[in-house]
Amino acid sequence: MAATSDKLERKDVEVQKTSFAYDKQWNCRVFFGEETVVTLAFRGDEGFVTMLDQEYLGSYRSAELDRIWFFGESDDPDYYRYAIYLGANGTAYLVDYIEYNENVEPKEMLKCVRNK
Repeated sequence: MAATSDKLERKDVEVQKTSFAYDKQWNCRVFFGEETVVTLAFRGDEGFVTMLDQEYLGSYRSAELDRIWFFGESDDPDYYRYAIYLGANGTAYLVDYIEYNENVEPKEMLKCVRNK
């Protein structure tokens, strides 16, 4: 999967741990793995990602049937470092924009299941 050049400009947000309900949430694992390594959630246009026990607050958006989370610190303070693209079939791709170019390949492919 080649990523498009739709890096999302970063919003300045203050991360604050609160207890609230997400609009939707997915648990993701590496293919053929059993352990959840990434949790994706959103509320409105706020994206929440937990990756290997590290929590990120970022931005969420949907594009047709795909869902996209942008998150993580970047060398450029105006942009996020990572994106996770989740397709309707539950396959997700992690892209690291530090290594971004026109034909970037995803760093990781995940299988995600939506929590009911």
